[in-house]
Amino acid sequence: MWSAWHHSNPEIRYTLVSFQNEKLDSIDITYLIERREPGTALICTLVARDIDKNVVGEIEDLIPPSSMRQFTKTTTIPTRITPVNAAVLDCRAAQD
Repeated sequence: MWSAWHHSNPEIRYTLVSFQNEKLDSIDITYLIERREPGTALICTLVARDIDKNVVGEIEDLIPPSSMRQFTKTTTIPTRITPVNAAVLDCRAAQD
């Protein structure tokens, strides 16, 4: 019972909402973040890929502590060549 609850309710959950690739040197990504402890700062790794699925941009996006458990964030990922898509690789608690 505990195992089923624990794995279906993670501490941190993230979901890609959308991305917009209207520029040649960056891409905007919007993603949803849910966390059990809203006072915990997070670091999310975001990537941009080209037409051949090569990573052409990667950033660490800092999510500060807040009072909201769930919110949507939009961030720009700078790229070295034209991107075609973006993704959230991981979100984890920030280490002090």
